[in-house]
Amino acid sequence: MKFLLQTLVIFEKENHNDENINMIYKFLTNLDNEILNDYYLTNDVIPFQNNLDLCIRVIDTMIKIFEENEEYEKCGYLKNKKDEAIKIINNNSKKLIL
Repeated sequence: MKFLLQTLVIFEKENHNDENINMIYKFLTNLDNEILNDYYLTNDVIPFQNNLDLCIRVIDTMIKIFEENEEYEKCGYLKNKKDEAIKIINNNSKKLIL
């Protein structure tokens, strides 16, 4: 969780370099469904509904960076990770409705 918050600070200050971007990319692509589910079930940052929403925001920012750098393969991996996160949100939302 702290890593995601630090990532947002880096993006807000527009103080990212290739090393930061590669480290963030590796972190995001190594998130498994267990961690994503845990993010969904916790809320450490008030403006976000849960930590998974924060994670999706970081993923979206990374996708924009990679699109600007024309690194489309990395965009694809991150879009897949975002889709996994959205599935978790949708599955849990359906459980709440039932």
